[in-house]
Amino acid sequence: PSFTKTISNLQANTQYVFAAYAQTTDGRVMGEYLNFKTHFIPNGPCPSAPTITDMDGNTYQTVQIGNQCWMKEDLRTTKYATGRNILSGVSANGNINSSIIPYHYNGTYNFAAATNLKMNNTDENAQIQGVCPAGWHLPSVIEWTTLAVAMGGTDNGNIGYCYNNIAGKLTAEGTNESGLSLNGQNKYWLSKMTSGASYLDNTMIDRGFIVRILPNNNDAVTIANMGYAVFENCAVRCIKGEGSTYVPTVSILSAQDI
Repeated sequence: PSFTKTISNLQANTQYVFAAYAQTTDGRVMGEYLNFKTHFIPNGPCPSAPTITDMDGNTYQTVQIGNQCWMKEDLRTTKYATGRNILSGVSANGNINSSIIPYHYNGTYNFAAATNLKMNNTDENAQIQGVCPAGWHLPSVIEWTTLAVAMGGTDNGNIGYCYNNIAGKLTAEGTNESGLSLNGQNKYWLSKMTSGASYLDNTMIDRGFIVRILPNNNDAVTIANMGYAVFENCAVRCIKGEGSTYVPTVSILSAQDI
């Protein structure tokens, strides 16, 4: 005798083992154990985490690109994974108020907020949880270059890491072949600070590494380059994987900040 069974709600790119059995008056008789693996869906949801929810209750779609699992949307949380609030504020010129106090504004963060005050990292491989949900982290420079190469970017030899022919593949405004759906108007924080400060308006400032989308410049994406002033506001995209955490031992705020 034979029978047919339909199995639904399986995850993509996942190994399954199954066996048929017959229940008789003498007990259960097992059939042969068989296995199969479901197909990988290019640029589909991450099999291990189709969605992720932050401490504010915002739920984000994810996308699997090669071996990397990315959030498909910009982070919008106003809390760290511990539940601690991030202050909200912006200055008259559009920059977040401080380079040393974590601030968020309208879905963007200064470097202190993005890294949760772990601001002195100069390691291109470092994975810092920062403002990302538990089990996720700010992407490292190396993780972004891995993504750029995977999407067919060609290094144009400029300062830092600059890859041509991929801006459209990564952005919602372009072809978005990656499924990452970046906002081409945004700049995105990485986990690294530049190894030395630089000048802005004749004042020495620290800079954090960013990703910039340059569709009108060889369809390029720059990774790091000269960085961005740590007090300015940039967006955040998180990548799956445990990152190192940092919780300050002392946090002194004025009454109006609480």
